This record gives sequence, structure tokens and C-alpha cells, in this order.
Amino acid sequence: MGVEFIPDLIPQGANNRPGTPLHPTYITIHNTENTRRGANARSHAEYLKGQEAVQRNISWHFTVDDKEAVQSLLTNEVGWHTGSSTGDQQSIGIEICEHEDCNFEKAVANTVELVRDLMKQFDIPITNVVPHKHWDGKNCPRRLLAKWDSFIQQIQADDRMKPEQQQEQPPTQAQSQQQEQPPEQARLEAGCYGHKVRDLQQMLQAGGFDCGPMDGYYGPRTEAAVRNLQQLNGLKTDGVVGPNTWKKLELLKDPTVYTIQMQPGETLAGISKRYRVDMAELIRLNPEIANHQLVPKRLTLRIPMQ
Repeated sequence: MGVEFIPDLIPQGANNRPGTPLHPTYITIHNTENTRRGANARSHAEYLKGQEAVQRNISWHFTVDDKEAVQSLLTNEVGWHTGSSTGDQQSIGIEICEHEDCNFEKAVANTVELVRDLMKQFDIPITNVVPHKHWDGKNCPRRLLAKWDSFIQQIQADDRMKPEQQQEQPPTQAQSQQQEQPPEQARLEAGCYGHKVRDLQQMLQAGGFDCGPMDGYYGPRTEAAVRNLQQLNGLKTDGVVGPNTWKKLELLKDPTVYTIQMQPGETLAGISKRYRVDMAELIRLNPEIANHQLVPKRLTLRIPMQ
């Protein structure tokens, strides 16, 4: 996935995020019809969280521009974007930006990449990649309708690449250094998609938590791995990656520490004595435990290598 994906979800409980389960069999393509300078993917994601979008009851899953894609709804929940209840209940909605300072062709290329990944993830055939016009007759996506066949051919052409062309190339030195930096602490949950999910999956695998293929999709196996991590570390076991879970994931990358299994009733003082580790160092590695009391709910503890 070359395009950067940013999760910025509409708040739960908002009128334009009904939370109705979605099992997508279609992908619907739109244009934003907003040519105002600066009307990029992030600004449209902000719009969806605002009062006007809530009152109009409109929402979609992804907004794509020439630099990134922003996710506003989980891929397993319905959005209101087709003008048709049938379309809304079957499809993932993608809006392509067309603001005056946007490289529209690059935005289309980024959308092609997103569509291909979603097709593979949900086993959606190319015949079910449709324009908004398919559902209610609206002239949308207005900048793609005249060359819709060409857009579909771009997706198919990429799918016909030779296997060796589809393999990821080794990262450059600059890319490797960038990958070593901790990811931005986005809130992730089942149905999220993109590079930050792949960062999460890489960290889980590095810590010995099997999350399946590192495909950038927060599916059931990734959620199960997160829940396992949370349970073993005494965190709220909800499958949602928030600040506390990110902190634990960062510790998994530290090669100078390892994890031990605690027994019910053990104290930090006892652990310190048994492993000959200074108490201050134990607390530094395990900041959520700031006293020497019993910690019956905690199952694992970070210990420095000797």
C-alpha cells in the first residue's frame, strides 16, 4: 500500500454513523464535487464530524486525495452515501477529491490502489465496483463517468501484474529509518484499514502475537491478537488500540527486556529480589504499577536483560 491511510472516524453515536453492520459486496465511487482550494481528504473527514453532515445524515468510508486517504467509517458498518438504501447496505463508499490544488490523476491512482486492496480483502468482483450513478442515477463521479471504462481497466491492469512485480521491494535506508520510528498513536479497532494497521500488525508479530497476514486490515485475527495482548498485560480487553495498548506495543519492540509470567499474589518487591532488578527500573518498565502492593490482576511483567 503506497498511499498513506489515516483513521479519523466519525464519533460513535452520531446520527450519520448508525452502526448498522455491513457485509460489503460492492464498492461505490464518488467525486466530492468540492473544488475549493484546500478541500482535501482531511478537510472532508472533518466535515463528516460536523453538524451539517450530521443533520444531512451523510457519511462514507474513505476520502482520497493526491497524498493520502482518510477513513471515516469502519468497513464493517453502513454509511449513507448512495441515495439508495440498497446501495448503502451493500457498499463501501469512496469519495475522490477534486479541489483546485489537487493532482486529480494522482488521487485517482491512489483510489485504484485502495479499491484493489478492498476487492481482495472482501472478495468483491470488478463488476461490483460501480459509480454512484449506478444506484440513483446521479451524475457522480462527474469527473470519472466519461472515462469509467479506463478507470476499471486501471484496476484490472494492476491485477494482471506478474507475481514477481507484486512482491514488495526491500526498503531503502531512508524507508528503514522511517519504519523504526513509532507510529502516530491513532485509535484503531476492527474494521480499520491502512498503514497504521500494518504498523500494529508488525508490532504484534514482533512480540509473538499471531495476527495473521500483515495486510493492513484490522480483521478478526488482528483483533484476537490485540485482545490477547491486552489480557496478558492487565489492560481493558476490548480489542481497541488506544494509548495504553500502544505503550505496551512499544515495549514489545525493546530488545533489552523480556516478559515474565507473574503468579497471583506476587509483589513487585518479590519480583525485584528474585530477578535482582532494581525497583526503580521495574517501575520504569511497568509504569502502570507505581507501588509495591499486590498486583493480582497483572499476568505479565517486563524485566530487563541481565
